[in-house]
Amino acid sequence: MPMLRLSLFLLLGWAGPCMTLAPSDGPAGQAPKMVSVPLDNYNNLTYITKLMLGTPPQKFLVMLDPAGTTWVPAYFCTQAEPCFEHKMYDWSKSTTQSSDWEDGATPFGRGNVTGYVFRDAH
Repeated sequence: MPMLRLSLFLLLGWAGPCMTLAPSDGPAGQAPKMVSVPLDNYNNLTYITKLMLGTPPQKFLVMLDPAGTTWVPAYFCTQAEPCFEHKMYDWSKSTTQSSDWEDGATPFGRGNVTGYVFRDAH
């Protein structure tokens, strides 16, 4: 299943729910841009936030993985796959997506995620 990978650096402090995140890759020679976004805490079990990805922005409601990687489904998903029922990132509509796609399997949890990995600067 194709996914857009975001590297998220989660800061969970007692002052209030907030997250600092950076794209997995910034422009060459530049540090990734850091932003803070509000989090919704669900019984201290999971955190959910709204993200805008791409240019023009595509809006997503995501459940964050505190281990550091959050996945967003992307197009190529077929009706037979569970991702078909969810909103998907459309790289063809973003002027800031990278054409350097990675193909293969990425370790995730106790298994692997297979498909393509896209990068978007925004």
